[in-house]
Amino acid sequence: MNTQKKNNERVNKSQSPIAKFGNVLQGLTTDGKMHSSLMFQMLLYFHWYYVLLYNLAGIGFMIFKSNYLFYPTSYFVCDLLIFMTTFVLELLRLHIGKYGNLTEGQIPVLACLALTIPATLGTVYALVWQTYLLNVELILTSITFVFHGLQFLYCILLGVGFKKGSAL
Repeated sequence: MNTQKKNNERVNKSQSPIAKFGNVLQGLTTDGKMHSSLMFQMLLYFHWYYVLLYNLAGIGFMIFKSNYLFYPTSYFVCDLLIFMTTFVLELLRLHIGKYGNLTEGQIPVLACLALTIPATLGTVYALVWQTYLLNVELILTSITFVFHGLQFLYCILLGVGFKKGSAL
């Protein structure tokens, strides 16, 4: 047991500071065991605030469109319901992803992965099938797709990593 500890210390001393920093970013400790991913946590953190700002802006855009554009009431209600459902789904998905990452739980991370699909469909609705689409909404929705894609990949990697107990 003492020789194993010396071998680990020798390996840790031989790593460059950049390699050690890379291990920290991937969520690895000095013994190489998997822990929650800092990069995934940062994605969830920034996406949380982005969702809040995106939906605040989206409410403003809905008010603008209903006042200055011809917006039939049934279409407006449909757009608003899908918009609010996607908002609640995003907040739930981000909370479950954060919980799964911090507890290193495979089930919550896979639940976050599963909830990414309907959240992305709500974003597709906002981009493709919404009654009116402003250019600003197009840009903001495209940024949401980037967040979804990166989080989807990290959920897959973390789900597999938490199951095997190995590193990313």
